[in-house]
Amino acid sequence: MRGVLAGGLTPLFAAGPSGSLRWDWGGQVGCKIVIGSKDVYVYQLGRWVNSGNYQVHTISLWSAAGALLASASVATSGVPVGYAYSPISAVKLTAGATCYISSLENAGYDQYHDNAAYTPNGAFASIASGYAASGYPIGGGAAGYSYVPCNLLFKF
Repeated sequence: MRGVLAGGLTPLFAAGPSGSLRWDWGGQVGCKIVIGSKDVYVYQLGRWVNSGNYQVHTISLWSAAGALLASASVATSGVPVGYAYSPISAVKLTAGATCYISSLENAGYDQYHDNAAYTPNGAFASIASGYAASGYPIGGGAAGYSYVPCNLLFKF
């Protein structure tokens, strides 16, 4: 796997975003993830920071049923372009499980990337779809696509 970080943590996405920037919609945006053949333990949640971003964003990890598993506040003001993370208490995602990762966005403020194709870092998970929801994540979008993008750091 590419992009193993200090402490042996690996990001869901090693590469940066694609897709056009937008800031016209508020609510939960991100992607639906299906975990591969091994359990993973998530230690940090993050979001891509674009030039000019300045808000604090709540990044959330949700079960397939819409239960909140973890959330973290990620500051973007003064942060260089790239992924920014905040730690969480470790969350176990079981092999084969479906979950969502999302960023709470506010219309008219920080820009994020539109629903675009992303490739996970290794085979630990697949991206089932991007989604946008005004409450908890409800799905939508094509396989392999994500908004923002959100990210997570994990270990097996």
